[in-house]
Amino acid sequence: MALFFNDSILHAMMIMAAIFQKASEEDQKYVRMYCGEFSLFRDKTRNKVLNEKISCSLEGLDRDKMEVWNNIDFFENLQQALNHFLNQDGCLLEIIIANNAETLPQNTNWNIIRQNIDNHKIKIYKLKNDVGLDHFVTTTDSYRVENSDADKTAICSFRDKDTANILIDNFKTLLTLSQQMIY
Repeated sequence: MALFFNDSILHAMMIMAAIFQKASEEDQKYVRMYCGEFSLFRDKTRNKVLNEKISCSLEGLDRDKMEVWNNIDFFENLQQALNHFLNQDGCLLEIIIANNAETLPQNTNWNIIRQNIDNHKIKIYKLKNDVGLDHFVTTTDSYRVENSDADKTAICSFRDKDTANILIDNFKTLLTLSQQMIY
């Protein structure tokens, strides 16, 4: 177990893909997310990710590393990790959204989300009141806790069951302050 810092939206995409991959391998295939508006999976994020990738300096990279960099699609990799997770038997993604859950159906990923709501692999809740808690995602032993939603910075860890259990308890408390969204 080691804590590490997530320092950008590109890094957030990588961490979230790794969390979904990790959850796919766990006995309890369960991911709990408390987020503002499920923004990492929204259409507007695809452009933010692309713009951030374009603005990265490639100075000092050799040709092979530049080619690898150019072929990475951070947004698509996260979508694939989510789909892989949702294709696992017995998986569950529970999401508590603090803001504007009503706009989810306007996004490209809605078909995947809707299908998995119908087959009981995704449950979406809306928080009734702002509680001022940092957004987080957790599996049974891995997590990402945001420091800044705007910058997508966070503290992350894998194989830290004790802290993950605290976040799971926080999530259960937030569920009591939320109502399930019916789509």
